[in-house]
Amino acid sequence: MTMPDEIIRLKEKLLYVEGPNDKWVTISLRQQYGHEEDVVVEALESCDQALMAFGLKISNPTTTKRLGLIIDADTDINARYAEITKELRKTSHLSIDVSELANDNGFIKDIKRDSGDIIKIGIWIMPNNMTAGRIEDFLFEKIEEDNKLFKQVEPLINTLEQNAEKDKDIVNYMYLPKHRDKAKLHTFMAWSNPPDLSMGMAVKKGFFPVESETEKKFRAWIENLFL
Repeated sequence: MTMPDEIIRLKEKLLYVEGPNDKWVTISLRQQYGHEEDVVVEALESCDQALMAFGLKISNPTTTKRLGLIIDADTDINARYAEITKELRKTSHLSIDVSELANDNGFIKDIKRDSGDIIKIGIWIMPNNMTAGRIEDFLFEKIEEDNKLFKQVEPLINTLEQNAEKDKDIVNYMYLPKHRDKAKLHTFMAWSNPPDLSMGMAVKKGFFPVESETEKKFRAWIENLFL
């Protein structure tokens, strides 16, 4: 059965991300940029799953002509580079040099498949393709430098962590050290008005109004890939 033209058109532009927060932040940012809703943003359950889906789609693009991937660097950017290059060699037989990924403008490349199809692919490693971090670090850069509410977060988190050193029972209820940036961002959001927004809605409501230098490059990357 032939697919409706609208469904085929939407599947021509596909973006994989790690999870729901990443999906709705990306959608909210694209709306702020004035982009049409012509990209399917698909949230997977982990970085590994998003990367594997990305590689498999390169191998079998079907109707997809522009394909993107947004994942976090997490704690080790060099390890992330290695994971990307290894996975793409395995799932799509695609060889990408680490120097192509270590680019603060993001990675974009035209790939010709065995079928003769050309697919434009792009990878953005949060926050900036060059350093360890996550989408939370990308959003930290979008908070005004003189935001007095945000300035209250770090000292109180420091106090909590100092108390935890004295009372190990606190640790049983605390965030893991690797999730400190998440705790910091969600604390700021919980203190804001209204206090119960998701990350995507917080972006839409203007909690993060600054267009940082990193975001300017991200916007150029996403426009070069999909527009």
